[in-house]
Amino acid sequence: MICEVLCVLAGYESSIFTDDSQIIPEFLPLLHPGEAQTLESLAALAAKYRKVKKAANHFKTLYDEH
Repeated sequence: MICEVLCVLAGYESSIFTDDSQIIPEFLPLLHPGEAQTLESLAALAAKYRKVKKAANHFKTLYDEH
């Protein structure tokens, strides 16, 4: 589980979370509500990181072309 969370925070996709940073329903019964809330917060943070990284790469590409 820790490895999965670290990979998500590093910007990789995960099979535990949906596209909107929610935990898949099949996995929820295995977690304490506090754990689920924390994981969803981390997934939301990771999604923001991926968006910033994608935007930065886009601008870098535009800069490199000129």
